[in-house]
Amino acid sequence: MSALGELPNELLSLIFEHLYSANTVEDDGLRWEDENLHNPNLFPWAIYQVCPLWAQIATQYPHFWTRISFDVASSESLPLVAFEWSKGNSFKVLIYSSRRLEDSIGSQTSKNTSFTRSSQALLEKNRVASITNALLPHLGRCEHMEYDVNIASSLPRLPIFLQKTANQIRTLKLCGRDSNLSEWDAHFSYPSFSSTSFRSVREISLPVATFISVGRNDPRQLWDLSECTHVELYHYEFNGLTSTARVGVASMGEFFAHLVSLYEVTHIKLRGLSVQSQSIGALPKVQSPDDLDSPPWPWHLISFSFKDLSQMFFEGLVNAFSIHAESGEIDNCDFPYNAWWIDALDLILINIPIRAQFRAALKNFSGPILQFKSCPGLNDDVLSFLGSEECYDLRQLRVSDCSGYSIRSLKDLVSKRRARVVEDNGRYWDVWAIYLEGSSSKPNLADAEWFLTNLQEFSVVE
Repeated sequence: MSALGELPNELLSLIFEHLYSANTVEDDGLRWEDENLHNPNLFPWAIYQVCPLWAQIATQYPHFWTRISFDVASSESLPLVAFEWSKGNSFKVLIYSSRRLEDSIGSQTSKNTSFTRSSQALLEKNRVASITNALLPHLGRCEHMEYDVNIASSLPRLPIFLQKTANQIRTLKLCGRDSNLSEWDAHFSYPSFSSTSFRSVREISLPVATFISVGRNDPRQLWDLSECTHVELYHYEFNGLTSTARVGVASMGEFFAHLVSLYEVTHIKLRGLSVQSQSIGALPKVQSPDDLDSPPWPWHLISFSFKDLSQMFFEGLVNAFSIHAESGEIDNCDFPYNAWWIDALDLILINIPIRAQFRAALKNFSGPILQFKSCPGLNDDVLSFLGSEECYDLRQLRVSDCSGYSIRSLKDLVSKRRARVVEDNGRYWDVWAIYLEGSSSKPNLADAEWFLTNLQEFSVVE
């Protein structure tokens, strides 16, 4: 350490600049990489803790001090001095828990203590509230606010981040694993919320319970939310299909009625949504105002991402909305039979079981790029279907970590479609690129040469 301490300040400054650039990426100016945003021990905080001399030099560069992480599982003091060192620069702030609630409870109960889930949740809630209160005077300089905690009820009240004093916030992520709608209804039961607005926020992540509570309190707020480009809604089990709203519970119908307000959003993510299995009722449909007898409400997006959706919820979603996007990702979802109302130019399917309803949906896929990742049941029959005239727009196929198909079926797919290269009613049938990933996808040398001869692009990555 003594030798390092003797380095000239100019050299230390160059080293620090290199460390800063190594943890950031170019995107309309330098920004912190997402994985680095979550790490409280990266530069410059590591040198701040190790050496006072290094810290003194680093504080001369305000752009170093624009990222703060607070761990609610830690009792360490908050490094709020960074707001002074940053000299007016915008901030990215992350409040997270490094300890999973289940792990904490398990380790404590093994010691025969009276430690309970509720007491741990209360500790987390109090810690989050303390950190948030300390940050309130600085909200006007925060452009990225992210909470990632165990209990959704630990999250601060949403109106805090929507006041005029917080009008620099462009990204707001409130993430918690448990979500109780009755508690969120209480969060919005005071008048000050009516004077707030989402209009400065461009990317937002909310529990569905929060989203529904906003709509119940003042639906006009959701129209402001539509000005966001990216919206993520997550984690809720709906009590039924009908649209009757009750305190503490919500139905799919109520959720879809509020979801219509996001018609101008260009990137949507839905994850962890399901319906109670005992629910009974007709699937809700959102009618287009232009034609009450029309198909589901048309929703045009740049991208969508659906993850961990139950089949009943998914069926309700595509019954209510006709979704069209440039790119889409569907991860670990059971396809409903009516999934033909989903269309994307580039569709990624991850961990999707290939069942009868999936094939029915695939029959109506009209995009040029289709990707399978870790999909059980992707077999020769499915590839044979992709070679048929049903999927006439298919141009690129990417298969990653799927082991149920043969190289022969891939060759048959290419051969079938090459036989239809001639124009047919304005359609070209040729598949021109196939990409294979995973050890089970490796063709022999002769097959690889055949693909290279008959395709414009072909690659294999183990």
